[in-house]
Amino acid sequence: MKNQPSRQHNSEARNDPTFRRLRKQLLEADNTCTICGNEANTIDHIRPVDTFTNPRDANTLDNLRVLCRSCNSRAGARYVNAKTAGKLAAIDEEKYHAEHNATQHHAQRSDFLDDEPAEPPFRLHSVSDPNDIRVSEFDPERTQYYPRLRTNTQSGEASYIGLLEDLAEKVLKVKLMPWQRLVLADQLMVHPGTDDLMFSQSVVSVARQNGKSIALKCLLLFWMIEMPRIRGTEQTILSTAHRLDLASELFQSLAPLLEEYFDAKVIYSYGRQSVTLPPVGDFPGARWLVRAATPSAGHGLSVDCLIVDELYGCSPESIEDGMIPTQRARKNSLMSCWSTAGTEESVVFKRFRERGMAEIDMGKVSKLYYCEFSPPTSLDYMSPEAWAYSNPALGTTLEMDTIIEESKSPNTAAFLRSAVNIWVSTTKSWLDNGWFATLGDVIEMPEEGGCLAIESSSTDQRFMAVRAVASGDKVLVTVEFIAESLRELWAQVDASKKRHKGMQVACGATLDVHLSPALKGSAVLVGQRELQKWTTVVRSMTMSGQVRHTGESLLIEQVNRAVLSKHNGAVAISSARSPGDISLCRAYCWAVAMAGKPQVQNKAAFAFSN
Repeated sequence: MKNQPSRQHNSEARNDPTFRRLRKQLLEADNTCTICGNEANTIDHIRPVDTFTNPRDANTLDNLRVLCRSCNSRAGARYVNAKTAGKLAAIDEEKYHAEHNATQHHAQRSDFLDDEPAEPPFRLHSVSDPNDIRVSEFDPERTQYYPRLRTNTQSGEASYIGLLEDLAEKVLKVKLMPWQRLVLADQLMVHPGTDDLMFSQSVVSVARQNGKSIALKCLLLFWMIEMPRIRGTEQTILSTAHRLDLASELFQSLAPLLEEYFDAKVIYSYGRQSVTLPPVGDFPGARWLVRAATPSAGHGLSVDCLIVDELYGCSPESIEDGMIPTQRARKNSLMSCWSTAGTEESVVFKRFRERGMAEIDMGKVSKLYYCEFSPPTSLDYMSPEAWAYSNPALGTTLEMDTIIEESKSPNTAAFLRSAVNIWVSTTKSWLDNGWFATLGDVIEMPEEGGCLAIESSSTDQRFMAVRAVASGDKVLVTVEFIAESLRELWAQVDASKKRHKGMQVACGATLDVHLSPALKGSAVLVGQRELQKWTTVVRSMTMSGQVRHTGESLLIEQVNRAVLSKHNGAVAISSARSPGDISLCRAYCWAVAMAGKPQVQNKAAFAFSN
């Protein structure tokens, strides 16, 4: 009960008739918060009440100021934390009166972080364009420390990044690198005119040793300290990883700071690690729990901020069944996942990644934020040029010489995954490495004709449509749409048919029983037999440069990972042998072959190869 005397002093001061009279007088004169400028409805004692022998002596006009509730609560919390930590300077009575008779709008306070004026707990900072976030240590012409893949964030006008940066510098003594600032600002974007986060789920993928752990620590600290004040409700944070020892690393580095500076109650017992920040004044508290990512880890919890480290190692059951449901009842929650590239066993990471890539390709904006630092597929992954794209900390905390030395490891696959952030899909792709990406171009698809090939993903959770149109001696290809449900699929097909008169529709055999009435009798059913018939021709067309596509990332990804298999003397791309979903690649083969049929029949148009 160490704060009991302060509470008694405050109660006595605020029940004083003089305080109530001055409160009414100040609010009627000007109800603008003297810190943040927002509308105010509270009165704050500039010099804390418990520094007076008689609490009523604190109720003077020059010791009161008008504050909004958030700023008032934050000022009180800072004072209590500093007092608890024993870091308050003695009050100089003469200096106090001299300073505060001159101005009523600045508090003399001893902040445990710095001596700068108090800042409002809710402050939105405009998010700069990525190209404006630069540091002098980098070559001005080098832009690879911005992600290759990034969700559309153009509608975001504000972010809590300023508050996070302040905490990082004052508490952790850390200045964020440009890439860290960018991805944290994106994740903490709010919709214009509201406090609502733009994204409820986020996935950030970057090579190892680039400062991912520091970014995680900054985000967790921000949510513990600032979010309860911003939202006015207790916040629950759950941090996890596929192994408890990995999840505990963040706890071991941050928990002692929360205990020292913010009077947090910490339980260090392995497997039961937690941090609890008690309520202070009008501020609600916060709690942070550390768990391994298991299907039962989140049972009984309602989580506001879920932080997942190294998503690649987490199972679908632990994330989709165990973690995500913990946020169902929490308004405006965030699941923030961070990871290096995974393997084909990284099922849940793969699902998030392919959804993110599809939305980026289609220009969709959803509640998912996806960001990936990786090299373009057209580059040699074993070259320093490619490594620069995956390591945004180069020139700051990471040196190219270090990566060059790592590249000499005999385990090339491990190097590509950890240092180049590459999903090592296959070394047996049906096309030469990087070739398909070079065929991408800014092309204008003809409005009429062509073939639209539709196919479902391997999990039947997404439906792909590729449109191909013959134009001169080339076949032009684009991803027409990606649908999330059968209803959306058939609506998109109908809309596409209306836009492109004379277009033929080819439907994957798995969708036969789901055909809409409008397509029955007109759609061409295609399947494995057609792949066996057309794969060699389409490969030849692709390798000879007679195909041009519009450059969608997901199309490139799936075409690159497709593997050939031989069955009954015929060669075709194989879903069973390919390391991951290749539904777009199948649709690509069907669409290109059907759109190019006149040229296929004319041997002069295409070069055939076995």
